[in-house]
Amino acid sequence: MHATPTARKPRRARTRTVLAALTAASALLAGLGTASAAPTPLKPAADKVLINDEFNGSTLDTSVWSAGDSDVNKPTGWIWRYLTKQTPDGSVAHPDQVKLAGGEVDLGLSANPYLDHKYRAGYISTQGKKSFLYGKVEATIKVSGGLGLWPAFWMLPADTTPSDIDNSTALPEVDIFEILGTEGSKTDYMTLHNVRPEDKTGCTFKTTDLSAGYHTYGLDWQPGKMTWLVDGVARCTTTKAVPSEPMFLILNNSAGGCASWGGCIQPSTPLPSHMYVRNVKVTQPDSLMINDTAGGVTYGGAWTYGGGRGYGDYGDDVHYTRANGDSVSYTFNGTGVDFLTEKFSDLGTADVYVDGTLRTTVDLTSTARQVQQTVFGISGLPQGVHTVKVVKRSGTYLVVDAFRTRS
Repeated sequence: MHATPTARKPRRARTRTVLAALTAASALLAGLGTASAAPTPLKPAADKVLINDEFNGSTLDTSVWSAGDSDVNKPTGWIWRYLTKQTPDGSVAHPDQVKLAGGEVDLGLSANPYLDHKYRAGYISTQGKKSFLYGKVEATIKVSGGLGLWPAFWMLPADTTPSDIDNSTALPEVDIFEILGTEGSKTDYMTLHNVRPEDKTGCTFKTTDLSAGYHTYGLDWQPGKMTWLVDGVARCTTTKAVPSEPMFLILNNSAGGCASWGGCIQPSTPLPSHMYVRNVKVTQPDSLMINDTAGGVTYGGAWTYGGGRGYGDYGDDVHYTRANGDSVSYTFNGTGVDFLTEKFSDLGTADVYVDGTLRTTVDLTSTARQVQQTVFGISGLPQGVHTVKVVKRSGTYLVVDAFRTRS
């Protein structure tokens, strides 16, 4: 959690989709016969539950959560020190501020000095235990009101390392909510930041005092799109610079300190304060369609973009190349993946690799044009991060339409 969203540098260079003039698509689009073999609609898939914690026990489920401790001498202290980069009159994380009772977890904030900071606060995180790429996140929470309080529910990349902490302004960050007691807890800040300045997205939802009761805060994260929700109602949507890498969850109470965005704790601020979390749920569709233009799809070689073809392509667009050896790759978190392309007389063959191993060579030739064809699929991979790569081997063209991943 940081102060008010500002322009930040990207954490790493990201491969961008290669776009070329649409006039270059004429070679691919010319002389086409009547399209045949219309794609079969996908059946709706049941959601897969990744996390569903109602905090009914007396201790945290340590297979999902860790309680924060900002002591850098502790095994994971480096991450918590980053999560609580506040001024000395602010707070740092301490596990004694995380308590379970009555079917909820209480993230406290108390005036007990720790690590040269005036306050200690409750933080919990799934870092190193549960991360996910795409899905829906929801948590039912009651925050406390009071000057200087700064509760938050947010996400960071799963591969965050100590070296990233030294350059924390480059870490992509998704704030599902941040609420400031200095503003009467009447504004919910929903932000995707630490991305290119022109793509930074921030929304505010102004309402009555959010500390007066429980509310359900959510994020619907899809390829190329994020939607923030409050009590089931969409309040903010962005399609700019949407992360395409696994992320983990953080929930915390906090005091930023007088020099921070959160402002000073005042004598009138009720302490200890409490952030009550009744439940946290993360679900994913059983399968996800990834368009050829989605973030994380990387192209090697001289590819051309063709949009608005009107032939039934997924997303009504494709990428294509003429050069043998050109490749497309997609890294995903799941147990399986399909490659969807076009089959036609001017296509040839392509090699398909998964995690660097050649799995098969697919024949893409057909006398009649067929779109959205699943020409390769693999299931039963170990749950985790995998990379599929398709390399053009022969023929006039290789066409990329979409990938379908399975969680």
